[in-house]
Amino acid sequence: MKGFYYICDFLNTAVQIWFVLQLADGLFEAKVTGKRLYIGQAAVIGAVALVKCGNDILCEVLFSNNMLLLMAFLMAVCSKMLYENRWFYGFCLNIWGFTILTLVDFFLQTFIYQMLEEQGMPKDMLLSFGIERGCYLLIFALLLLPTGVKANSWLAKWRETIFQYRRQGLILLLPMVLFMIYFQNIYLLFDSGLLLSHWKLFIQGSILLCVLFGIYIIKRRTDEEAKMQQLKIEMLESNYLVLRQVYDEKERLLHDMKNHMYIFRDILERDATVEALEYVGEIIGELRESGNLIWTKHKMMNLILNRKFQEARKADIPVHCECDDMSGLKLTTMELCALIANLLDNAIEANERCPKGVERRLDVECRRRENMLIVTIENSITEKAAARGVRILERTEKDKREHGYGMRSIRKVVNAYGGDIDTSMKGEIFRIRVSLAAFEDTFEV
Repeated sequence: MKGFYYICDFLNTAVQIWFVLQLADGLFEAKVTGKRLYIGQAAVIGAVALVKCGNDILCEVLFSNNMLLLMAFLMAVCSKMLYENRWFYGFCLNIWGFTILTLVDFFLQTFIYQMLEEQGMPKDMLLSFGIERGCYLLIFALLLLPTGVKANSWLAKWRETIFQYRRQGLILLLPMVLFMIYFQNIYLLFDSGLLLSHWKLFIQGSILLCVLFGIYIIKRRTDEEAKMQQLKIEMLESNYLVLRQVYDEKERLLHDMKNHMYIFRDILERDATVEALEYVGEIIGELRESGNLIWTKHKMMNLILNRKFQEARKADIPVHCECDDMSGLKLTTMELCALIANLLDNAIEANERCPKGVERRLDVECRRRENMLIVTIENSITEKAAARGVRILERTEKDKREHGYGMRSIRKVVNAYGGDIDTSMKGEIFRIRVSLAAFEDTFEV
């Protein structure tokens, strides 16, 4: 009987570990793919399950909090080798996963415990190392398999949103663990009726918390949309001021053109060719400075580019930009800001970190190839950043509050339109190329 139980216990533990790995797979980027990922997952499942079942056999316990912590620790170490994630977040995710599974397990046991008690059957049937508990663990494991697949796809879909609220999740982890410890009273043959009434309070409180959290998310999104509208207004105002400045400068140049022509004629009469060329160069330079607006035939793209290029020039970063016709771009205002503004913010920040003596640079290309938008940005980076490689882009501002949001927003837009991100390094020049199907109709340049 115990042999059958321990086999079922091993299978149940293996499925629970697989379930938690599915959560990690949905939230984090895999370091390896294909067979290597599956082999790694299988190794983790086998090793951790053997450790847990070995402890169960030696100590003859149905559940151990210390074992749960050890499993979460081992899983965090192993998942760090399989996925791109910080160890702390991996550990907390494992605690979350095992805690939720344990709470579900305790609830089912309490419910069955109550039914057995009402039928006059032995109420400790599931609280011993017997065939009945073994069958229960096996059924529980079978039910977890489709649930794990669904959880993986759901987390992958809402990954960006979940990461935005990870701090709230960490705060909720402590009360969840405390509830789990309380409901362990099931193993002490605690009064099942009292436990069920407490379960009702727990479930009602959880539903209320979900409703409040939903309201909070709606409010936050409303605030974000309001900020985006404010940004749009600021961009429009900024663009208007730049236009006024350009028109004033051109009006001044036209007003002075008469005098320029007289001076130019006098220089030519003296056969001072070199002086004449220098004078023409000065005039051309003024005209070029006054005509520095970018026009793409897309109002929002114009606003974003000109706003960010203003910021770059204020930081003494030379800007070179080439853009195709962007009319027909199907990105929303928020998506366009998330993509273009974040790319340019990263490039400007990288330039600003360059020490004196390093030539700053910001080269931007926005090309249209049939239905594809291809954005290429090259910028200078520090020598230290160049030594760290192309993944420096994902690791800037590591300890700041908004770390990672920029790159995650870029990836979210690119993935939504079936696109791709390519990065490369040449010396102290960082290059990022983003391509995505962002146009409705085909168009050839």
